[in-house]
Amino acid sequence: MPGEIIGTAAAEVAISKGLIPFIERRIWRLRFLPCLLHRRGASLRVSFSAFLRIASGDRYVLIRNNLPPRRDYFGPFGGVYKYHSPEAEPRLNDLEFKPQGDPLHAVTRGMLHDLRGFIPRRNVLHVLDWYGAGANRESHGDCLTRELGEELREVRLVGRLPLPRQMRFRLVRTVSEGPERVEGRDFTQYRHLEIYELVSSEDQTKTFLDSLLEVARDHPDLLAASAQEIRQAHASDSRLIAHHAGYLLETTRLRREEPALP
Repeated sequence: MPGEIIGTAAAEVAISKGLIPFIERRIWRLRFLPCLLHRRGASLRVSFSAFLRIASGDRYVLIRNNLPPRRDYFGPFGGVYKYHSPEAEPRLNDLEFKPQGDPLHAVTRGMLHDLRGFIPRRNVLHVLDWYGAGANRESHGDCLTRELGEELREVRLVGRLPLPRQMRFRLVRTVSEGPERVEGRDFTQYRHLEIYELVSSEDQTKTFLDSLLEVARDHPDLLAASAQEIRQAHASDSRLIAHHAGYLLETTRLRREEPALP
């Protein structure tokens, strides 16, 4: 009898542990109800990104954005996930996904096959389910490794700071923005952001992080920003800090997205 009671209690605990996340996910999906009931065919901009938190004490390494529309804002390393072409295209076509921007610019700016574009609002949950399955798109490790290499190349640090041969990442937090109206635009927007840290147990990774933090102190395209500077949206020397850098600190958005620069 005591064994049966213990077994029953353990089973109830196990069920509750599985049930609570299920209920939380269902409640979270209620935020998309307006998209399913109102203006179902209108455009919803979606993007899925991964960013890297590189920090030492109260200093966070940010890199300058050299592309419009937010040129010269500093933000964390990382960027938009890419889907695998042509494997993902049949499903994305079914979901009426339209990549953002001109195809020629997408090639020249390295934005080809970005998971950033427009869908009808009615398809938002299907897109989230497709993304969550993880098939036919980059993993977080692939995305962060690619972005880190590309961005170090842009600031001419690849030879000076060689990437570790193997990198492992730990998820810090996941953030959702929206769906919400975009001021001055005729569409709503939803953004999914994931914040990761490099696991620095390997000597190569630790050496790379230490070197990057040292270089960031006086490199014109890098910024070792304090938490206060991130919160106030600019460094002590007036360099601008993008709003999504705030997610390096916490899940709550600190301020609205900055206006696009001409």
